[in-house]
Amino acid sequence: MKNRGKGIVLSAIQLVKLGEELEAAKAELKRLVESGAAYESEEMKTALQKCLSLDLRWKALEQKHLALRKSMEMES
Repeated sequence: MKNRGKGIVLSAIQLVKLGEELEAAKAELKRLVESGAAYESEEMKTALQKCLSLDLRWKALEQKHLALRKSMEMES
């Protein structure tokens, strides 16, 4: 149980860090759009790909975290 508690805390920390990274990527994408960057530009494509990649990683990590949390709740 103690290891699971530690694991869920570490998972939450990873979620927060990845969430901050994702928000920064979204802000960069928004900045590019607002500055009038062409949607077809390499800069825009790269920023969009980064957002999509981080979003997928965040969703996967969130599911892992929720499953861990659920298993802990079932043990209590």
